[in-house]
Amino acid sequence: MNAKKTVMLIAGIVVFFAVSNIAPPEGLTVESMKAMGVFLCAVCLWIGDVFPFFVTCLGMFCGLVLSGAVSFNDGFQGFSSSIYCFMLGAMGISVALTKSGLMRRISLLIMKLFSPTFKGQSLGLIITGVVINPIVPSVTAKTAMMMPFSKGVADAMGYEPRSKGMHGIYASAYVGITLGSFLLYTANFFLVVARGMLPQETQDQFTVGPWLLASLPWTVIIFVLLYFVIQKMFSPEHEKSGISKEYVLNELNEMGKLSKKEIISLVILVISVALWAVENQTGLPSHVIAVTASVLLLMLGVMDVKDFTQGVSWNMLIVIGVLFGLSNIFGQLGINEFFAKQVSPLTVVFGDRQWLLLIGMAVLIYLMRFFLTAQMAAIPIFVTIFLPLCQAAGISPWICAFVSATSSNVWNVLYQNTFAMQAYAAYDGEENIQYGKIAMVSVAYMVINIIAILLNFPLWKMTGLIA
Repeated sequence: MNAKKTVMLIAGIVVFFAVSNIAPPEGLTVESMKAMGVFLCAVCLWIGDVFPFFVTCLGMFCGLVLSGAVSFNDGFQGFSSSIYCFMLGAMGISVALTKSGLMRRISLLIMKLFSPTFKGQSLGLIITGVVINPIVPSVTAKTAMMMPFSKGVADAMGYEPRSKGMHGIYASAYVGITLGSFLLYTANFFLVVARGMLPQETQDQFTVGPWLLASLPWTVIIFVLLYFVIQKMFSPEHEKSGISKEYVLNELNEMGKLSKKEIISLVILVISVALWAVENQTGLPSHVIAVTASVLLLMLGVMDVKDFTQGVSWNMLIVIGVLFGLSNIFGQLGINEFFAKQVSPLTVVFGDRQWLLLIGMAVLIYLMRFFLTAQMAAIPIFVTIFLPLCQAAGISPWICAFVSATSSNVWNVLYQNTFAMQAYAAYDGEENIQYGKIAMVSVAYMVINIIAILLNFPLWKMTGLIA
């Protein structure tokens, strides 16, 4: 163990005992302080990369139970969540798509449509993410579908694990999926929640069309600037000259017609995506659909048990189970509510300077997201905190909800964002991606989000969204 790891290990232990023994302030309990101590200890270990990420997650789970912060059943609840089950099923679908060859065929077809260079494929993945967003309202479902697909693109282009090209393709697909969903509130369940917290007159005003028009300028700025960031950070120094449209056509010709397994995979994928898209109308839960699809793919011989057990990223499923449980634990112990109350008085310092209030909102949300780990819980809290202040300052409730949602969607560290966890798992985690490099894209997004808010401020004022 090197010096940095040793220092962060000692720091984590010290932080745990220090925080756990602080007398709980009003709104928290002894158990809350123990949970915070365990969590902050884990953060130190993650920062120092003392142990593999999933090992630290397991250690945090054990620490929460052994310290008496939570019961075993409460700590384990993340492993029985619907999202955990969805992830298991989605990973199974990904294994089958790869095993059957369908993923490679789709990857080659996309490469055929766009320039076969890094710039072309990066742009193609971003655009693909934007296009499919209105079709599939669940970002979880889109991530499950697009991230293995983009991994196929990276592999087909010959990018090595942990290479610039591999990171750039990953970042392009992730940005297209997650940030493209802000164009329409129907493309993101989080936005549905945020919109539902607004006054009824605001909800009536911002139906699909008006939402699209209001969010479009922000989205264009975000994608243009982030595209250039990705090119700057991840463009391969030496583009592989052997990859051309002729190469793609030759590869498709060699694959021949769709095989039986590819046809089965395609049918099940199309049906699954269609059912995910109309989940609210049918009442069929997305996690049930995902698991059923995986079982069908096993039963029909598209993949066997060995493919499934070896292809599923079990260590990432452990991470997801633990972190989902942590989100629920923070809510049960009152930690989320406590931090919301602490930050609320700080907002008065912005006075009637509307632009400063919006930037202040974004910065405070960035900071609070290190503690409010559940995005679904965080957005309602942020809207609750900032809505009265925005209304008093003459800022439309829609802007409050929109800025709260866009500023919440950061992925500086893996535990902050369930979609980041899912995407990371689709790429087999540390084997192919250094998460620190992907986190730098999040930092760039945080800056660009503030730039986009400032550039949109005059437009929002012209259209009456800011008095």
